[in-house]
Amino acid sequence: MTAEADPLSIGIVIPGHNFQRNFDWILEALAPQVLPGDRIVAVDDHSTKPIRVGAYGDGVDVDVAEVTGRGGPGNRSAARNVGWQRCDTALIMFLDGDMVPGPHSLSAIRALHARERSIVVKAERFALSSDDQSRGKRECLQMIADAWRWCEAVEGPDRTGGAAAANGPICKSDRWYYAASNAISVERRLVEATSGWDEGYTGWGEEDMDFAYRLHRAGAAFVFPPAEMLYAVHLDHPVRPDRLASLRANARRFVARFPEVYDVRLPAYEACGLHRADFDDLRGQRPPHAAIEDRCESLAARIGRALGRWVSALTRPRTGSNWSDSVYYR
Repeated sequence: MTAEADPLSIGIVIPGHNFQRNFDWILEALAPQVLPGDRIVAVDDHSTKPIRVGAYGDGVDVDVAEVTGRGGPGNRSAARNVGWQRCDTALIMFLDGDMVPGPHSLSAIRALHARERSIVVKAERFALSSDDQSRGKRECLQMIADAWRWCEAVEGPDRTGGAAAANGPICKSDRWYYAASNAISVERRLVEATSGWDEGYTGWGEEDMDFAYRLHRAGAAFVFPPAEMLYAVHLDHPVRPDRLASLRANARRFVARFPEVYDVRLPAYEACGLHRADFDDLRGQRPPHAAIEDRCESLAARIGRALGRWVSALTRPRTGSNWSDSVYYR
């Protein structure tokens, strides 16, 4: 970062593979929010067609970078490293290529970072179903702009004591394991202090937890503002068939690097279909009956989550909004 850089300038890093439509939506949402000194970097991760900026980038500092020399598509850590290293800004926002930010995201990020140093700000996350995306860009962007009014978003730490307004109290947390990377902001100096993203992770899962944990070890605190202040909307898409295998490999890498995270991350692993036995060789052998106990615990946890979703669906208030029941937080 140069000495002339605005201390609240934001570099928005958006990695993606074959995400031209998503990028158009993201750029249209961001264009009214950027200020002089901000920069948007779209990192093209081996797309079959080059990413184009289009008309929505007029008057906005947009850079399109490519991931080269790091194998095929799927190394999102490499893509993010390419992106933040091209941002000469004080703050970095990592925004996945399937996430569209709410209408006041950048101003909220500036307000929080102006008041607190060494924080990681995590946006609330909603989801827009594939069916709703078929309504077209204009209607979808309007739905995204109003998302926090209509969507139920309950996951992670309690946000009721968070920053409900730019001048409200800021509740800092050490719960790094809630800071998934789909929409986070952090000071560039902290990214440099942790050497960025670990490119040993490929495919889906845990590269963001590794990054968040290293930020935590470097002294960063985590801020989870309520949705009315800061949120982003995930554009739902089909899940890759190799997702579980990718998560297993990446989870094993994370636990091997930092054994102390195992107990914290195990519930999330089990929720995705992994088991304790997947980590036995990293943690020493366990009694023969342990695998049966693990299966029983995992089944009980799944039944509990299914019942919780059922009760939530029955008790969720109905509104007259454009949001369908398929729009949810996950």
